[in-house]
Amino acid sequence: MSAFFSRLFDTSDFMPREQCGHWTADLVWLHRGSDLFTWLAYLCIPVVLVFFARRRRSLPLGHFFWLFAAFVLACGFSHFLDALMFTWPAYRFGGLVKLATALLSWATVARPHPRRPGAAAPARSGRTGRTGNDPIPARGCKIVSSPLGRPRWRSWPGWRSMAG
Repeated sequence: MSAFFSRLFDTSDFMPREQCGHWTADLVWLHRGSDLFTWLAYLCIPVVLVFFARRRRSLPLGHFFWLFAAFVLACGFSHFLDALMFTWPAYRFGGLVKLATALLSWATVARPHPRRPGAAAPARSGRTGRTGNDPIPARGCKIVSSPLGRPRWRSWPGWRSMAG
């Protein structure tokens, strides 16, 4: 195992990917360009996730966002290395990155279970008390209770005077 790590970045045992098989320049750039654009997208996704996780600290699964962001970054890094493999065949290092990606992916899968009661319940709006699954009332309507306990909408008599 120590020989593996001592030669982690040694590429002398391998040929660059573009020298194996019948790679045309167009095909190499198709794969390289696709991997690089995918890598760029994978860099942007965690930025958005971390932005929302830091902005809303009360998220019951905030740690899940951090794990998922690390997993997505690892996925992106493996695409970046695949783009480099056409000229720099660091297959040992690429294999370790893929192993790290696999471990992060399974850690992410195992982690999202809620620790608090109600963490998996639908989100409630702080202003209206409605859940995300409730229909939005039309302008000029109000919520009234029905005999079955379900909300229903009734026209609000003063809506016409407000319609200006």
